[in-house]
Amino acid sequence: MFELPQTNLQLYRQMLETGYDDPALDLANRAYLFAARQTCNVLRGSGKPFACHLVGTAGILVEAGQSADCIGAALLHAMYQDRVPFPGNRNLEQRRDYIRQHFGEGRRNPGPRLPPLRSRAPGPVQRRTT
Repeated sequence: MFELPQTNLQLYRQMLETGYDDPALDLANRAYLFAARQTCNVLRGSGKPFACHLVGTAGILVEAGQSADCIGAALLHAMYQDRVPFPGNRNLEQRRDYIRQHFGEGRRNPGPRLPPLRSRAPGPVQRRTT
């Protein structure tokens, strides 16, 4: 059964086990570190750190075999929300420019909506409780 990663280390392990290369892991690490710094004081309604949501989203895309750019975008997708602090309290367009400058165009605008995801997992996605 596929277990949704909740930490960066769980995500990196999942990426390694599913065949992602070092540049993909480097991108995921850089995106995670940036997002974790920006969301370190933000909690989800459940009380979990907000970064767990970003990692879980990226983990679903890893399981679905999506590109490294798509995984990076998943880790950065919340950077456009007003409740997430951003260097210099930038507006939306400035946030997009900042992310493009630091992570490339692929993470700023990953493209059209993804097709429905088909997990390689044999059963339903289960959240880790630990």
